[in-house]
Amino acid sequence: MNITKTLKGGNPFTNAFKRMKSRMQSRAQPVAPEILRAKQQKKSRMKTQKNFNNTPEGREARIARETAMSAYLSMIRLPNNSPVKKAYKEKEIRNREERQERINSVRRDYVEARRKLADLTSTRRSTTPPPPSSGSRTRSRQTKKWRDSNEDIRELEDAKDVFELTKTYRKLARIYHPDKPTGNKEKFVKIGTKYREQKEELEKMQNSYA
Repeated sequence: MNITKTLKGGNPFTNAFKRMKSRMQSRAQPVAPEILRAKQQKKSRMKTQKNFNNTPEGREARIARETAMSAYLSMIRLPNNSPVKKAYKEKEIRNREERQERINSVRRDYVEARRKLADLTSTRRSTTPPPPSSGSRTRSRQTKKWRDSNEDIRELEDAKDVFELTKTYRKLARIYHPDKPTGNKEKFVKIGTKYREQKEELEKMQNSYA
Protein backbone atom coordinates (compact mmCIF):
# COMPACT_ATOMS: atom_id res chain seq x y z
CA MET A 1 0.00 0.00 0.00
CA ASN A 2 1.38 3.35 -1.09
CA ILE A 3 1.16 5.74 1.87
CA THR A 4 1.77 8.84 -0.27
CA LYS A 5 -1.33 8.08 -2.38
CA THR A 6 -3.42 7.54 0.75
CA LEU A 7 -2.34 10.83 2.31
CA LYS A 8 -2.53 12.78 -0.93
CA GLY A 9 -6.08 13.97 -0.29
CA GLY A 10 -5.37 14.68 3.38
CA ASN A 11 -5.34 12.61 6.54
CA PRO A 12 -8.33 10.19 6.40
CA PHE A 13 -8.85 10.40 10.14
CA THR A 14 -8.92 14.21 10.03
CA ASN A 15 -11.38 14.18 7.11
CA ALA A 16 -13.67 11.75 8.97
CA PHE A 17 -13.57 13.96 12.07
CA LYS A 18 -14.45 17.03 10.00
CA ARG A 19 -17.40 15.20 8.42
CA MET A 20 -18.61 14.06 11.83
CA LYS A 21 -18.26 17.60 13.24
CA SER A 22 -20.21 19.17 10.37
CA ARG A 23 -22.93 16.50 10.79
CA MET A 24 -23.21 17.26 14.51
CA GLN A 25 -23.36 20.99 13.88
CA SER A 26 -26.17 20.55 11.37
CA ARG A 27 -28.17 18.54 13.95
CA ALA A 28 -27.47 20.98 16.79
CA GLN A 29 -30.19 23.12 18.33
CA PRO A 30 -30.59 26.72 17.07
CA VAL A 31 -28.57 29.32 18.96
CA ALA A 32 -30.46 31.85 21.07
CA PRO A 33 -30.78 35.32 19.49
CA GLU A 34 -29.06 36.93 22.48
CA ILE A 35 -25.94 34.82 21.90
CA LEU A 36 -25.96 35.61 18.18
CA ARG A 37 -26.37 39.31 18.94
CA ALA A 38 -23.47 39.20 21.39
CA LYS A 39 -21.27 37.46 18.83
CA GLN A 40 -22.17 40.03 16.17
CA GLN A 41 -21.40 42.88 18.56
CA LYS A 42 -18.06 41.31 19.43
CA LYS A 43 -17.21 40.95 15.74
CA SER A 44 -18.18 44.56 15.06
CA ARG A 45 -16.07 45.77 18.01
CA MET A 46 -13.10 43.74 16.79
CA LYS A 47 -13.57 45.11 13.27
CA THR A 48 -13.78 48.68 14.60
CA GLN A 49 -10.66 48.16 16.71
CA LYS A 50 -8.85 46.68 13.71
CA ASN A 51 -9.83 49.62 11.54
CA PHE A 52 -8.70 52.03 14.27
CA ASN A 53 -5.36 50.27 14.62
CA ASN A 54 -4.72 50.80 10.91
CA THR A 55 -5.15 54.58 11.24
CA PRO A 56 -2.24 56.87 12.23
CA GLU A 57 -3.87 57.61 15.60
CA GLY A 58 -4.22 53.88 16.29
CA ARG A 59 -0.60 53.24 15.40
CA GLU A 60 0.51 56.07 17.72
CA ALA A 61 -1.63 54.69 20.55
CA ARG A 62 -0.22 51.19 20.03
CA ILE A 63 3.35 52.53 20.08
CA ALA A 64 2.60 54.49 23.27
CA ARG A 65 1.15 51.39 24.94
CA GLU A 66 4.11 49.27 23.93
CA THR A 67 6.56 51.93 25.16
CA ALA A 68 4.78 52.23 28.51
CA MET A 69 4.66 48.45 28.93
CA SER A 70 8.35 48.03 28.08
CA ALA A 71 9.27 50.81 30.52
CA TYR A 72 7.16 49.17 33.23
CA LEU A 73 8.69 45.74 32.62
CA SER A 74 12.21 47.14 32.61
CA MET A 75 11.44 49.01 35.84
CA ILE A 76 10.16 45.81 37.50
CA ARG A 77 13.44 44.05 36.74
CA LEU A 78 15.37 46.74 38.60
CA PRO A 79 16.38 46.12 42.24
CA ASN A 80 14.20 47.50 45.02
CA ASN A 81 16.73 50.13 46.05
CA SER A 82 16.85 51.59 42.54
CA PRO A 83 15.90 55.31 42.41
CA VAL A 84 13.68 54.75 39.36
CA LYS A 85 11.69 52.06 41.16
CA LYS A 86 11.44 54.20 44.31
CA ALA A 87 10.18 57.16 42.29
CA TYR A 88 7.60 54.96 40.58
CA LYS A 89 6.36 53.60 43.91
CA GLU A 90 6.17 57.11 45.39
CA LYS A 91 4.19 58.31 42.38
CA GLU A 92 1.84 55.34 42.65
CA ILE A 93 1.27 56.01 46.37
CA ARG A 94 0.67 59.71 45.65
CA ASN A 95 -1.87 58.90 42.94
CA ARG A 96 -3.65 56.47 45.26
CA GLU A 97 -3.83 59.12 48.01
CA GLU A 98 -5.16 61.74 45.59
CA ARG A 99 -7.82 59.34 44.34
CA GLN A 100 -8.87 58.52 47.91
CA GLU A 101 -8.99 62.22 48.74
CA ARG A 102 -11.30 62.87 45.78
CA ILE A 103 -13.57 60.03 46.93
CA ASN A 104 -13.62 61.41 50.48
CA SER A 105 -14.46 64.92 49.24
CA VAL A 106 -17.36 63.58 47.19
CA ARG A 107 -18.60 61.67 50.25
CA ARG A 108 -18.34 64.79 52.41
CA ASP A 109 -20.30 66.83 49.86
CA TYR A 110 -22.96 64.14 49.70
CA VAL A 111 -23.30 64.01 53.51
CA GLU A 112 -23.45 67.81 53.68
CA ALA A 113 -26.16 67.95 51.00
CA ARG A 114 -28.19 65.30 52.82
CA ARG A 115 -27.85 67.23 56.09
CA LYS A 116 -28.98 70.51 54.46
CA LEU A 117 -31.94 68.74 52.88
CA ALA A 118 -32.91 67.26 56.25
CA ASP A 119 -32.64 70.69 57.93
CA LEU A 120 -34.74 72.29 55.20
CA THR A 121 -37.39 69.58 55.48
CA SER A 122 -37.55 69.92 59.27
CA THR A 123 -37.83 73.72 58.94
CA ARG A 124 -40.72 73.40 56.51
CA ARG A 125 -42.46 70.94 58.77
CA SER A 126 -42.08 73.24 61.77
CA THR A 127 -43.45 76.26 59.83
CA THR A 128 -46.56 74.42 58.58
CA PRO A 129 -49.67 75.03 60.73
CA PRO A 130 -50.61 72.23 63.11
CA PRO A 131 -53.64 70.10 62.28
CA PRO A 132 -56.94 71.14 63.84
CA SER A 133 -58.28 69.49 66.92
CA SER A 134 -60.40 66.34 66.82
CA GLY A 135 -63.57 68.42 67.27
CA SER A 136 -63.03 70.31 63.99
CA ARG A 137 -61.42 67.73 61.77
CA THR A 138 -61.27 69.13 58.25
CA ARG A 139 -58.87 66.84 56.45
CA SER A 140 -60.20 65.91 53.03
CA ARG A 141 -59.89 62.43 51.58
CA GLN A 142 -60.26 63.87 48.09
CA THR A 143 -57.60 66.57 48.38
CA LYS A 144 -55.29 64.87 50.96
CA LYS A 145 -54.39 68.20 52.59
CA TRP A 146 -55.64 70.56 55.28
CA ARG A 147 -58.07 72.91 53.62
CA ASP A 148 -58.87 76.50 54.49
CA SER A 149 -62.37 78.01 54.73
CA ASN A 150 -61.43 80.99 52.58
CA GLU A 151 -60.18 78.63 49.89
CA ASP A 152 -63.57 76.87 49.77
CA ILE A 153 -65.42 80.20 49.62
CA ARG A 154 -63.11 81.29 46.79
CA GLU A 155 -63.96 78.16 44.84
CA LEU A 156 -67.65 79.01 45.07
CA GLU A 157 -67.06 82.63 44.10
CA ASP A 158 -64.98 81.64 41.04
CA ALA A 159 -67.86 79.69 39.53
CA LYS A 160 -68.93 81.20 36.19
CA ASP A 161 -72.43 79.71 35.97
CA VAL A 162 -75.00 77.84 38.04
CA PHE A 163 -73.90 74.45 36.76
CA GLU A 164 -70.27 74.94 37.83
CA LEU A 165 -71.43 76.42 41.15
CA THR A 166 -73.61 73.40 41.91
CA LYS A 167 -70.80 71.02 40.98
CA THR A 168 -68.36 72.79 43.33
CA TYR A 169 -70.92 72.93 46.14
CA ARG A 170 -71.65 69.20 45.92
CA LYS A 171 -67.96 68.39 46.02
CA LEU A 172 -67.49 70.51 49.15
CA ALA A 173 -70.68 69.17 50.72
CA ARG A 174 -69.40 65.60 50.37
CA ILE A 175 -66.26 66.66 52.27
CA TYR A 176 -67.83 68.68 55.09
CA HIS A 177 -71.08 66.84 55.65
CA PRO A 178 -71.45 66.06 59.39
CA ASP A 179 -72.05 62.37 58.69
CA LYS A 180 -68.69 62.02 56.91
CA PRO A 181 -65.41 61.22 58.72
CA THR A 182 -64.05 64.58 57.48
CA GLY A 183 -67.27 66.38 58.41
CA ASN A 184 -67.48 69.85 59.92
CA LYS A 185 -70.91 71.25 60.70
CA GLU A 186 -69.78 74.87 60.89
CA LYS A 187 -68.12 74.80 57.47
CA PHE A 188 -71.00 72.83 55.98
CA VAL A 189 -73.45 75.56 57.01
CA LYS A 190 -71.05 78.26 55.82
CA ILE A 191 -70.64 76.87 52.31
CA GLY A 192 -74.40 76.21 52.10
CA THR A 193 -75.14 79.87 52.85
CA LYS A 194 -72.51 81.03 50.37
CA TYR A 195 -73.89 78.63 47.74
CA ARG A 196 -77.42 80.06 48.05
CA GLU A 197 -76.17 83.66 47.87
CA GLN A 198 -73.96 82.97 44.87
CA LYS A 199 -76.73 81.09 43.10
CA GLU A 200 -79.16 84.01 43.49
CA GLU A 201 -76.56 86.42 42.10
CA LEU A 202 -75.84 84.22 39.07
CA GLU A 203 -79.55 83.75 38.36
CA LYS A 204 -80.10 87.52 38.53
CA MET A 205 -77.24 88.07 36.09
CA GLN A 206 -78.63 85.48 33.67
CA ASN A 207 -82.12 86.99 33.85
CA SER A 208 -80.72 90.47 33.22
CA TYR A 209 -78.84 89.23 30.14
CA ALA A 210 -81.94 87.44 28.90
